[in-house]
Amino acid sequence: VCREFAVREDHSLAHNLQEQEIEHHLASNVQRNRLVQNDLQMAKKLQEEENKKAQARLQKQQWDMERRDNRMAQVIQDELMLENEKQRRQEEKDEAIARKLQEKEEKLRRKHQQEMIGREQYDVGSEENGGLSPRMDNAVKETMHGISKMSAKDLEWKDAELARKLQEEELMAIQSSKTAAQMAQDEEIARLLMEEEKKQSHRKSKEKDSARRAEEDRRKGSSERRRHEQDKKHDASEYVRSKPRVGPEQMTGKPERPGRPPTHREESVPQRPSRPVSKSSESSQKVSYYRQ
Repeated sequence: VCREFAVREDHSLAHNLQEQEIEHHLASNVQRNRLVQNDLQMAKKLQEEENKKAQARLQKQQWDMERRDNRMAQVIQDELMLENEKQRRQEEKDEAIARKLQEKEEKLRRKHQQEMIGREQYDVGSEENGGLSPRMDNAVKETMHGISKMSAKDLEWKDAELARKLQEEELMAIQSSKTAAQMAQDEEIARLLMEEEKKQSHRKSKEKDSARRAEEDRRKGSSERRRHEQDKKHDASEYVRSKPRVGPEQMTGKPERPGRPPTHREESVPQRPSRPVSKSSESSQKVSYYRQ
């Protein structure tokens, strides 16, 4: 009975464990499915956000390109407007010049017509009185027409000459301004070079003065040292010469002839300073430096 009870208990325990395992497996599957669904929803949201951001970037790039294109179009339009304005002004100037020339030509033509009318009247009067022939009249008309054409050509030539002179004057003014600017720059460079040259000459003069003073001090020290040595030698010779000498000459009573003391010339003659360096080489160097 105990054994059967134990077997039944083991069967029930195994059955319970199997049911628990099945429930755990089902619960894990449900949880895994929920996690997968959550991950899918999150991924979908992230993908949508990324798509929105990409669309926003693309739209922003398109707007930037449109703004840049609009700016370029505005600049081109402004340039075209300025060019059209310049062209319009030039056309107005040309029209004004042409109108003036036409007015001048009209005045000349009227003047010539009046002259021709006066001459025709004069010719009619002269013909009535036995004057010129019609052939001569035509020749006079052709001559006057050629004169009017020559006057128009002369006006055009004068206008072209005036325009050329104005252009030459403008070019000369530009060239003079460039020359003045170049001269001012050259003067500034020359001034700076002069200042640098003055500084260098001042520094060189200081170095020369210091070297000359050191040489003088050295010469003074050597001359004093020689003088001191000569004084020592002179004192020693005076001491030797002042000692009494006993000899046969003193025994005979003849006076001793005093010997001539040695003369010692002091070599303390001041030497002449060195000659200053000629400035011809420095001036030639300056001239060549400024020319460069």
